[in-house]
Order: sequence, then C-alpha cells, then structure tokens
Amino acid sequence: MRRKWLETMAKGATKATSKAAVGYDYCNKLFAAEKKCANFKASVRITARQVGVEPILDAYWWWVETLEPVQGSKLAEAVTYAKNQKEYLNAFFWSMAR
Repeated sequence: MRRKWLETMAKGATKATSKAAVGYDYCNKLFAAEKKCANFKASVRITARQVGVEPILDAYWWWVETLEPVQGSKLAEAVTYAKNQKEYLNAFFWSMAR
C-alpha cells in the first residue's frame, strides 16, 4: 500500500497538502512500529503490536474510510487498492505476532 500512496503523491507533497502523503505517512508509522518489535519473542510481540501497531492500524483504516476521492483519480485508485488489501494487511500483522 505504501507504494500506491507514493505513486499518488505529487512531487514535494506534504501531509498538509496531500491525502496521499497522509496515507504514506501512516504506512511509514506501521513499518516503524513493526520494526521495533521484530526481535521480540512471540508473546511480547503480541503485546507490542496491541500497544504500538493496532492503534496506528485502526486510525489508518478509519482515515481511509473518510476519504471521498474523485472517481478515476490516482487517489481513488490508491484508496480502492488500500480497501481491497485491508483483510490481508490485518491478517499479516496478526499472523506475524504468533
């Protein structure tokens, strides 16, 4: 998903000027939170994900659902892609915790 947000961003875009930049930032936050718990034992990783990853993931999906992009736009493409990947992203994070 991060790639889709990046492809949608205009050069020099910021979170203040681009919804795609906001999506990209959420993905970066997820990667950073995941990296922090990568070397933890499974039992600790579950807790770390509940504390560090789950709130970001929940906020990300809430934010995605608030978007109303113009049909046929690059942003609409990125939003559709994200929504289509929700099940898989959530499954990935929680399966890796075990």
